[in-house]
Amino acid sequence: MNKRIARVKQVFKWGVENEHVPPHLQTCLSTVRGLKAGRSKSLESNPVTPVPQRDLEETIKHLTTTLADLFRVQLLTGMRPSEERLMLIGDLDTSRDVWLYCPDQHKTRDHGKRRMIWIGPQAQAIIQKHLSNDRRRYVFPSCRRRQNQPYTLNGYLSSIRKACIRAGVPVWTPGQLRHNAAFKIRSHYRSSRRMLHGSACAATTNCGLSCSCLEHFSR
Repeated sequence: MNKRIARVKQVFKWGVENEHVPPHLQTCLSTVRGLKAGRSKSLESNPVTPVPQRDLEETIKHLTTTLADLFRVQLLTGMRPSEERLMLIGDLDTSRDVWLYCPDQHKTRDHGKRRMIWIGPQAQAIIQKHLSNDRRRYVFPSCRRRQNQPYTLNGYLSSIRKACIRAGVPVWTPGQLRHNAAFKIRSHYRSSRRMLHGSACAATTNCGLSCSCLEHFSR
């Protein structure tokens, strides 16, 4: 429900910016608050949980080589599905031991925040197989679409779903892999989950933990 409220606000904001809607309507909508958990009759969504390790191992056996590698890199780095699907070779900074990927489009871009994704040796070894001299090429292009076209989100979701069914395990989504990665990192660094998920740097909220922690972990 809160997502729908946010979408409506965004639509009216666009309408005001393009002079299709009177400004006072956006002002009125801005006062509408989101629903709080446990305080309304709306159905609440279940919390997103990590995928059981056994389910992951069984699912990967039924994926194509490219999708399996895309899946492994996401599990190692905690990228959002969209960040990995749209990753170009030219987006990668491979000049250091731990590679750096800064997506041009990401969830907190409108807030002036820079999304930094550190890629360690294990993920590097997987990505290396897909690199070429063409910096405009997608790292994980779809094999079913035109040359150098990324997987669509629906295509990625559908492939995972079909693989889960073949493997005989409960269907899970790529977004859950971020929680697997966050759980692993959280066991090493307190509050790293917030940093991995693109939240404000934990250095300002938890006694000085900086983004260098994630770079160190990736090693």
